[in-house]
Amino acid sequence: MATLTGGVDGIPTGVLGRDSIRELLKAPDPIVDRIRDVDAQLQPHGIDLTVEAVWQFAGRGALGPERRLPDRIRAVSSDGWYQLAPGSYVVTLYESIKLPEDLMALIFPRSTLLRCGGRLGTAVIDAGYQGQLEVLLSVENPFGLSLAAAATLCQVVFFPLSEKVEGYQGFYQGKYLNEDVSSQG
Repeated sequence: MATLTGGVDGIPTGVLGRDSIRELLKAPDPIVDRIRDVDAQLQPHGIDLTVEAVWQFAGRGALGPERRLPDRIRAVSSDGWYQLAPGSYVVTLYESIKLPEDLMALIFPRSTLLRCGGRLGTAVIDAGYQGQLEVLLSVENPFGLSLAAAATLCQVVFFPLSEKVEGYQGFYQGKYLNEDVSSQG
């Protein structure tokens, strides 16, 4: 990993920049795989992520001692566009992530999405996580949102940790990795 300068008490702080990310993409185990267009998606301090599938909720979920994910139905795109009414959707992102044990990441929405009346719910991507990612898309615009089938929706930004940690081993580890997303639901 690139050497970072600065920090407190010798602990580096910061965000990985374009050159450091490019190096990690060339590694035998790249931090992001299945990138549609590296030159277009690589940004000054992150990688743009694109839509693979959009899902509509078809049932209630439960979060407590036992997890129950809601049923969902794959939304249909026509002519390469999803026509989304106001409401909440789950979006499976095309690219897959494979983080080492000394790197975590966060996802941020594109500002254009916000200007169009959409917003994202995201979570921390823990060090050691590998697999495809999903985000919650909330369409707040009362007139809806047209979303291209492979649109750039968000950007992943990478943060080095001060030390290696025991990597993520949770329920979603490897989720949807090398799977056809049409089998989800």
